Amino acid sequence: MTQSTTVNKKTKKKPSKQTLLAFDLVIVISSLLYILADFYNDVFPWKITVIALLIVIILAAIGLLVKNRFVKGLVIFLILMMSFMQFYTRNGIDRLINKENKESHTVSIIVTKDSSYTTIKDVSDKTFIKSDLLLPALMNEVEKELENEIVIKSFESQPDEISAVNALFKDNTKVLILDEAMRSFVSDVIPDFDDKTIVLKSIKLDIEKPVEDDEPVHPDPIDVPKDPEAPEPAPGEDPEFVYPDNGSFTLLISGIDVTGPVSTVSRSDVNILMTLNPNTRQVLTTSIPRDTFLPISCFDNAKDKLTHAGIRGVSCTQKTLANYLGVRIDYYMKVNFTSVVKIMDVVGNVDVYSHYTFIGHEGTRFVKGMNNVNGKQALEFARTRKTVQGGDLTRGIHQQELIKAVFNKMMSPANILRVEGIINSVSRSIDTNISPRVISSIISNQLNNGGSWDFNTMSLTGSDGMRTTYLYPRQKLYIMYPNNDSRSLIRTSILDLRK
Repeated sequence: MTQSTTVNKKTKKKPSKQTLLAFDLVIVISSLLYILADFYNDVFPWKITVIALLIVIILAAIGLLVKNRFVKGLVIFLILMMSFMQFYTRNGIDRLINKENKESHTVSIIVTKDSSYTTIKDVSDKTFIKSDLLLPALMNEVEKELENEIVIKSFESQPDEISAVNALFKDNTKVLILDEAMRSFVSDVIPDFDDKTIVLKSIKLDIEKPVEDDEPVHPDPIDVPKDPEAPEPAPGEDPEFVYPDNGSFTLLISGIDVTGPVSTVSRSDVNILMTLNPNTRQVLTTSIPRDTFLPISCFDNAKDKLTHAGIRGVSCTQKTLANYLGVRIDYYMKVNFTSVVKIMDVVGNVDVYSHYTFIGHEGTRFVKGMNNVNGKQALEFARTRKTVQGGDLTRGIHQQELIKAVFNKMMSPANILRVEGIINSVSRSIDTNISPRVISSIISNQLNNGGSWDFNTMSLTGSDGMRTTYLYPRQKLYIMYPNNDSRSLIRTSILDLRK
């Protein structure tokens, strides 16, 4: 009886031919899946790809030759895991490309503090003041939002926000509609605006973002009337330059002066062009000061400070700079204060070079030379302009130094292999249209060749001035008239790097 039972157990343990054939079929399918994943993933360099493929071939051969189900199952598991890692890594790059299709606005219903209004119901059947600069799409959404709460007696239009606020202060029985993206503009001109007003209702709205298509933004040959007060040249025409297919590209890094969602509309206080040539391993960062007085593309080429282009979206800044410099801008990357801190939290502290010793606006002391900074300190270092020699020009230089430090830190072997964690942490804090293939190519090149990149920095220079602008037709603001020689040098340097 015992001998018979033992024989039966041995018989049950022996796998049938059909079972082995099924395992072999799964091994073949798993191997083909890995090959497919290998084609899909262009991140890993060829050395790693060849080694991994050899491992899969050896595992598959072992799995097909042995008759043990456990070994076959283990082989299938290992090949599937390797396939998953291929798909997952490449998919992570795709997730980094977070192209926002909406822009987030907050529109406020505002009254003066000395009015008799305390709730939104109190302003029913009153006159509402709005600026002609308020986007029609926002105005339509505001009317829809309010129609079930109050009756609007009439609308009074003013040419700009400053005029609208002054009209409110002259008659406190009226009500102001203000796009919060313009609040900082108003406060610059009317410092006590916040103290004299209250917000009865804030309406958060998402509207379609006016985005250029995914093709690179080429400069347009545009004619700007001569301005005797502005010695800067008219924008250059599209240069006779054939952009080679060598992997080089120019990326606009646009930084807005807010925290929270990167889709929020605000001024573009950071405007840096980053030109990379992976073949020569060279990087050129070019800072364009926020106050540069330029023809703004989305203002029908009327002249204003570059920072004001940000309130019409990153595509406006992108087109404006392409037109002015006469170079193609392939991609954009929009970030805000939250983005900088999150990136630094993942990458870790960096050593950044300061050109001066100064106290940041949050009280941190930075010394001339190298400074080891964390996320919050990096943001303070990049934002400070009023307490550092050179003001906004130095701030732009320091922003470039921070970009250089973060780029080199991310290109280190330790961080480049942590790309998945970095992507998970920062993808929702960046709005960009850069191609995933471009990022994959840079990572692959770095893993394959290693080494450092040659960084160079430039800044557009100019002369100080005070004058009215498109958004401030009745108020003189500080602006920078760009220097023609500086512009020409920047254009030549970008084109030379891309050859």
